Amino acid sequence: MSENTLFNECLACKMKFETRQQLENHVKKFCVSSDYGSQNKLEEKYQRELLNLKKSNAPGAREIIENGRPPVAGQQQKNQLSLETLKDQIKQQDDEYKRLHRMAQKRREDEMEDELFKLKNDRQQIKMKRDDDKQAFEELLHEVEQKKEKEIRARIEKDEIRRALMDLEKAKLTAIEQERKRELEKLIAEREALRMKENELIKDIEQMEQNTKMLDQMRQEEVSKINNVIEGMQLKQKNNTKLNEDLIQERSDNVAKLKLKREQLEGERLRIMDNLDRLRNGDLKAAQRGGTMNLVANAKNILGDMKQMENFNAKLHDGKFAEQQQRINQLKQQKPEFMPFDGDEAYGQRATVGQQAVDMYKSKNPQTHGELQAFRQGIEQHANSMMDQSLSQSVNMSQVKRQHSSQVNRAPATRLQPQQTIQSFPDINQQQQQQQMEILKNAWGVPIPQFQNNQFQMLPQQPQIAQFLTNPNMQYNGFAQPQMMPAYNPVMIPQSQQQGSTAFGQFALNQLALNQEGKKMKDPWSIFNRKNEFFLMNEVRGVDLSEEERVLMSLQAQEIDSLRVISRIPVGTELYRFKVEQYKELSTMRAEIEKIVQEQRLQDARRDFEMERREDDRQWENEKWVDDNKKFIIENRLRKDNTLKRQQMQSYNQSEGFVVHWDYTLGLPRRSNYSQVVFGVYNGQQVICQPRLVEPRESETENQNHNRCIFGDSHQVFEVPAHPDTLMIMEVQIPFSKRVEDNVGRTETYGWTQVDLFDHNKQLKRGKFKCPVYYGPTSPEITVEEIQNLEPIPNCWVYFRIGYPNDKDYGEVKTIYPEQTQHEYIVPYIHLRGLFGKRDKVKNMRGMEESYETRYGGRGYKMIEEIIEESQLMGQGAGGRSNMEEYEITGQPPPMQKYGARQMEEPPIEDDGKQKGLRLIIYKVENHQARSHLRVMTGLFEEGNLVLDANGLPVSFSTSIHNPLDLKNRQVLQPDYIIPLHKPNVEYDGMNNKASGQDIVFQEEYRVFRNLYAMIKKNKKDLYIGLQVVEKPEPIELQESILNETQKNYAGLEFDLKGWQFLKLTQDDGSLLTGRFKMKLFKPPLRRPPIDPTKVQEMEEVIDFALHEFVYTEKDIEEFKKQMKNKHKKPKLEEIKDIPLDNSPYIDNRQQQWINEQFERRHGIDFYIDGLRFLPDKVTACKMYMEVYNRRYEKLFDAETAAPDLNSMAYNPTFYFRRELRKEKFDPTAIALITVVTVDKSTNDNRIVGYAAINLFLNPGTKSQPEDPNEDNYVVYSGAYQIPLFSQQLDRTPPFDMKKIYSHERSPCCTVLVRIYKAPLSEDGKRALSIKEFPSLKDQIARNIMRPRPQYGAGAYNTELAPITESENELFPQRTLRPDISVREAAYLLIKGEQINRQYKDHEIINYLDNRISLTHDTFMIDMMYFAKYRPQAGFKLTVDGLHNVVNQSHMYVVFYSLSQPGTFYLEPRDVTQGHMCSNYDFDSKINTPEYDDAWFKFKENANRYQNIILDIKSVPFSKPDGAISDVGWSILPVFSPDNYVMSNCYQLPIFRGSVPRAVIEDIKKQDTWDYLRDQVSNNKVFYLKNMSIIVRLVDAQREGHFNKRMDCDRLQYKYLPQGERIKQWSYNPAVVLDQMSMKTIKSLIPFKDNPAAFNRKVTEYFANSYGLIQYLGS
Repeated sequence: MSENTLFNECLACKMKFETRQQLENHVKKFCVSSDYGSQNKLEEKYQRELLNLKKSNAPGAREIIENGRPPVAGQQQKNQLSLETLKDQIKQQDDEYKRLHRMAQKRREDEMEDELFKLKNDRQQIKMKRDDDKQAFEELLHEVEQKKEKEIRARIEKDEIRRALMDLEKAKLTAIEQERKRELEKLIAEREALRMKENELIKDIEQMEQNTKMLDQMRQEEVSKINNVIEGMQLKQKNNTKLNEDLIQERSDNVAKLKLKREQLEGERLRIMDNLDRLRNGDLKAAQRGGTMNLVANAKNILGDMKQMENFNAKLHDGKFAEQQQRINQLKQQKPEFMPFDGDEAYGQRATVGQQAVDMYKSKNPQTHGELQAFRQGIEQHANSMMDQSLSQSVNMSQVKRQHSSQVNRAPATRLQPQQTIQSFPDINQQQQQQQMEILKNAWGVPIPQFQNNQFQMLPQQPQIAQFLTNPNMQYNGFAQPQMMPAYNPVMIPQSQQQGSTAFGQFALNQLALNQEGKKMKDPWSIFNRKNEFFLMNEVRGVDLSEEERVLMSLQAQEIDSLRVISRIPVGTELYRFKVEQYKELSTMRAEIEKIVQEQRLQDARRDFEMERREDDRQWENEKWVDDNKKFIIENRLRKDNTLKRQQMQSYNQSEGFVVHWDYTLGLPRRSNYSQVVFGVYNGQQVICQPRLVEPRESETENQNHNRCIFGDSHQVFEVPAHPDTLMIMEVQIPFSKRVEDNVGRTETYGWTQVDLFDHNKQLKRGKFKCPVYYGPTSPEITVEEIQNLEPIPNCWVYFRIGYPNDKDYGEVKTIYPEQTQHEYIVPYIHLRGLFGKRDKVKNMRGMEESYETRYGGRGYKMIEEIIEESQLMGQGAGGRSNMEEYEITGQPPPMQKYGARQMEEPPIEDDGKQKGLRLIIYKVENHQARSHLRVMTGLFEEGNLVLDANGLPVSFSTSIHNPLDLKNRQVLQPDYIIPLHKPNVEYDGMNNKASGQDIVFQEEYRVFRNLYAMIKKNKKDLYIGLQVVEKPEPIELQESILNETQKNYAGLEFDLKGWQFLKLTQDDGSLLTGRFKMKLFKPPLRRPPIDPTKVQEMEEVIDFALHEFVYTEKDIEEFKKQMKNKHKKPKLEEIKDIPLDNSPYIDNRQQQWINEQFERRHGIDFYIDGLRFLPDKVTACKMYMEVYNRRYEKLFDAETAAPDLNSMAYNPTFYFRRELRKEKFDPTAIALITVVTVDKSTNDNRIVGYAAINLFLNPGTKSQPEDPNEDNYVVYSGAYQIPLFSQQLDRTPPFDMKKIYSHERSPCCTVLVRIYKAPLSEDGKRALSIKEFPSLKDQIARNIMRPRPQYGAGAYNTELAPITESENELFPQRTLRPDISVREAAYLLIKGEQINRQYKDHEIINYLDNRISLTHDTFMIDMMYFAKYRPQAGFKLTVDGLHNVVNQSHMYVVFYSLSQPGTFYLEPRDVTQGHMCSNYDFDSKINTPEYDDAWFKFKENANRYQNIILDIKSVPFSKPDGAISDVGWSILPVFSPDNYVMSNCYQLPIFRGSVPRAVIEDIKKQDTWDYLRDQVSNNKVFYLKNMSIIVRLVDAQREGHFNKRMDCDRLQYKYLPQGERIKQWSYNPAVVLDQMSMKTIKSLIPFKDNPAAFNRKVTEYFANSYGLIQYLGS
């Protein structure tokens, strides 16, 4: 049939035709609406034809009219049959005609059946298309209506607003004009005032500019004066230095000449000794000749020298030296740093050289003292005086040079060490010395002293100078002269020194020439003997040279010595050449050293310049710092004056409290992204102020090792009694995120610290403080003495300010950034430590120990102004002395006031002599159902101020905590049992569920040890008992096992006031009101007593409490103090009784959570989605759609999407989805439908993971979903629920209810966590509140608009909608062990799959997932085949549903199935344990498609991609069930995919003819089965059995409950059937089911109408016996 069939349809008779021509022919001739379809029309047509014949004269017309038939042509025979008669006879008598007629009729019927089947399919498609179009049209229409409605509402609102504005403008126009006039007048007056102020400011600025110019001019003049003085001093210094150098040079030359003369005299002495030797030897002529000649020459020289010495005017030179010395002293007074001491101070009173020689000789030979002194007195007198002055000046100048060099050369540098060569004359033997002495004695006529160790020694320069400096009184050894010779600079040598060196050389050569002329020289090298000094390098050098200069001088002297040696060597000899090469190397080395020295000097000059520049910069910065400090000191002095005045005017008021300004925290770890501070006020074990939270702030980088966090927040703290032991405990925490609700159980405590708030005068310690952060755990009960034992975290500090409300000194600051304000904060005294890690106590010099608390006005710390003033006083010199007392560190702790010390004396008791206290008993809170933690706080007040007990502590205590969410630990008490409380605040000790119906039972008692009667009599004031019921806003279960020991604020949330009450205790007669009371609570806000009843509003809640007196003694007080001091031992984890956390990922909870409270109009619903659990393996990142439908499948709320938390795991994502459902009237049949969509790993396409649904309302009577949309009695299905995820496409036809949805297949282990709550109402109860009305998170939580998600481990989610099966229970451990990644990582994998390589921010990842994952009409379900990896322990299941198109309908078919591996069922001998049989018939099935009713069979085999199930079909005739068994055919079903997943599905497999070939079994063990079978079919090796097929179901046993529908033609897989046109002949589909409705059933084929079950049993046993399957035999 062509495609035009759908359009060639007759509307009258509903018939279709292939072509248009057939349709026209049908309409013309055969249609019911044509002329042939109506008898009347045919009759009319017949009459018209007869009339036409009558009118016409045609032949035969009359016969037709008369006889009713036409005449016979020609001679009509009488026995001739008519055509109609002949046709009738043929129809009745001809068999061939009958056969052909039957065939035609059958063909016609077949065509009609085909057309009918196609017609039904076409109609169904048209209907589906029509429904889709209708649905799309309805959606578009609904959207258009909504848009129109919104537009109309917007127009109405605009009109109303416009009209309201016009009315307001009309009403307020006159008032506005008047206000404008007044404002203009004020502006004019203000403008005039501003103009005057501006003029004044301009004048002030001009005056300041003039003053600044004058100051600059004065400063410039001062600077110029100072520069002139400095330049003059520098010039004088240069002149002084030059003069000193000239004097030293002159004196050095004189000393050199004197030494030369001494050497000549020594030579003369030697010559005389030589003559004496000659005389002893008898050579008198030679002695007389040589002696006379030499004596004359020497006498001339000596006499010449004597004449010069006589001409030498010593007094004139002394005068000059005195003038120079006076000038030097003047310079010393001007610049004392140049010469700190003179030569006399360095050397002391040193004796002259001559005096030293006389003293030594006198000690040796006292009798010769007079002769020796007469001999040398005249010569050495002048020489010694000159040498002493030269030495003193040389030492002074060298000292100045050394100081200058030490100041310049600060940086260490490598210097060349001088060669320290020691050349000495060897000692003359004792005998020769005595002979020489005798000769001299006879020649001179005086005795000659005998000297021991008579040698001249060249000592190292630097050690001798050091020896002179360290021991100025040192004595010379013999006649050795001090090493103080003129400076010898080889680089730039003065002319005088050059002449001196030449004199030395000329002396040696002249002496050599003299000996040659005398021709008595035996050895030409005698000049080098020990009697004649030849080498310059052995001469004495100046000590005022630098090390480099000494080295160069030594090298140059060695060069001269080398030249002098070379001059004595014959030219051309080998020794001459060797000495010349040696001289060249020495000269080259000296040149290189000189180059290095010059480079070092250049570097020194550069270094000096840089140091001068840096010194100028430092001086400028120092001046700037001094100016800034001066400004700061002036500012602080002014502030101090104002502070003192303000302190005199203002004192601490308990009702106003104080303000803590949180500035910043330094030294946080680099891993911290956020930081927060939790603080509370404690006094020992008493909680004065409950812990409060400084909201989290983002951290920023401080340095490479730490972060910092700037808060900029403030908190005002009320009702804190002034007591010296009161501490504010602070805990530095690192939260998970910036949102408070996300940090529950995910906040890390980094450290803690504390500060004392009051001094001993009970005044607030105001100021800027920085406290070190200590390692945990936090101990709020800590005392001041115990702080010294804490270990601080390095470099971690908390910076804050404490002041009064509206405190301008510490409340208003310009900036809080650490770079500018860090130096202004001080460390409190309680944190100060000494060398040994303990807090230090100071002791004055009078021995009195004193603490900072008693010293600085009772503050316990010093103001910053005091510190600066003290530093200034300490910096004063002799002109001003500090008035501070000197202190020393003692290392002992200061005297602190001990805990519990009584601060007041009790008045004498005059009544009965007994001290009476008060017992406070809290029984219960009635008519209240708590939603979170609740407790009762009680305090005793004296006209608004807390009363202090005998221990000096405020009378205030709190009961234990009532936890309504703890369903395990319930408190059940006898009515007369009272729990005593020994601590003012027991924290979380005793926390349990205290609910009893509508009441919360405490029955806890606290005792007040204070003589109240005496206090009343003395103070004459009224006493009040205050009661407060406080409750936390967050309904979350916090387990003690995971609750941090220091986290006393329970996830950072505070208690909110729910109700309060005050009761007056004092009566008119002075007694106390006692007894048991029940009083209604008042609504917040809290007011102070006395209470005005007209200004408060009562509540339904009632507080039940009692007051009783008791008598106590001092012993009772001490015992109570001991009980309070005993620290509470924290329970161990195994001792904590709490909700047990099940290790399995599923926690069963069947307890009812919904509240029986009728839902009314204008109420709303808050819907939460918290997360998904254990998604299938092929899920990446997912996305959820949430929408609401009713029972008629009408959409009530459009879909909203939600993306998961990026830090959560991909298989268990967490959501923070909240949706407000607001409607004037809800449909009670409403269902929240959740669709989970993901990107499939295997296909990379969007796939639906599953659906989840939950009814929003509940019928309280039936406890099920309401069915009638008009029903009135329904409640919100409120609570937290764990609902299943369905992995099957939903049937969305009405009625769309929970029963239909929950009939679909569930995804094993996959669940959705949702919560449903009735929206909180406004105060008038007429509307539901929205989150948009309260932007603050704190307000949202307090009003239950935002409810943080509970932890799954607390068992808060009800699981009655998602009960687990046995297979799921076995699968859960495997699901938890799966390797999982975060959602962020999964998103990055998707991004990289698109060839995108860049880093995304969190919001960009969310946007990407939102765009990448989408839900459309053509989005398919995810393939559940990849739900989970196959586990052999679970196995897989198979069942045979039936056969289709059997070849012989009179036979009964049995199916055998077995595994292809090992395939031993088809080997000989047969392994019967491997064979299984399917033979239980459904006798109501059709004969063409017999169905089976066998159960699932489970295989537990290892995964093998080539594993198959062989299906073998056998048959026997129904008429003979024990007859011969026929091999009908066989087929093969693959089990595993290539990646070892079970290919779960419903399959229709073709049947191959005959028995199972063994070759096939072997061939499919290592290759794909159906590729192999199709090749076998194409090669005509195996053959299909007509159109016969088998229908089976295969499923992974882990997917329990899946594919439970037998012969499910909607889910059949046809991939193994022959494709193309032939598939129509094979497939089993709904059309085939419809065609087989009239077919016979199998029950009709049972012979003799036997019992079907018995007949089936007979056949089964027959096949079982035939194949040895004994497991199928009956008992």
